Amino acid sequence: TFKKWNKHLYKELSKGYREGRGASDPRENWYGSEIGFFDFYIIPLAKKLKECGVFGSAASEYLDYAVENRRRWEEEGTEIARKMVLENDGLVSKMTPPQNVAASASPKDDVPAQSGPKHEVESPENDAPSELGPHNEVASGVASNDGSGEMV
Repeated sequence: TFKKWNKHLYKELSKGYREGRGASDPRENWYGSEIGFFDFYIIPLAKKLKECGVFGSAASEYLDYAVENRRRWEEEGTEIARKMVLENDGLVSKMTPPQNVAASASPKDDVPAQSGPKHEVESPENDAPSELGPHNEVASGVASNDGSGEMV
C-alpha cells in the first residue's frame, strides 16, 4: 500500500514539476524525502494516536507498521525510488512528441543516483519547521500490514 501511494504521489509531483507547477524536481532526493516524511510526520502521528487512545489497541499496530515501513524503506527505498524514477521517465518520454535531442538535452534530464538523505532536519520535539520534501502539504494515514510482506 505504501509503495502504491508513494508511486502515485511521485507521478503527480513529477507531472506538476514538468508543467511548471512544482518548485523542485522530485527526482532529486525522493528516497531521503520519504525518510523525512516517516520521521517527522507518519511516526509522530502514529505515536500521538497511540498516546490519545482513540483507536484502542489498533494504534499500537499502526505505530508498529509505521516503524516497520520506515525500516523497510531505509533498506529497499533506494532501489524502489530508482526504478520508479526510471519507469516514470520512460512513460513520460513515450507520451512526449520527439524533439531535437540536442536542443532538448539538459543536465536535469539525467536520472540522479538515489542515495540516503542529503539534508538535515530539525527534531520535531522543538517544533521547528522541518523539510519534508514532497510531502509538505500532503496528509497521509497509516495503513495496517496486509500480510503480503509488502510495505503498507
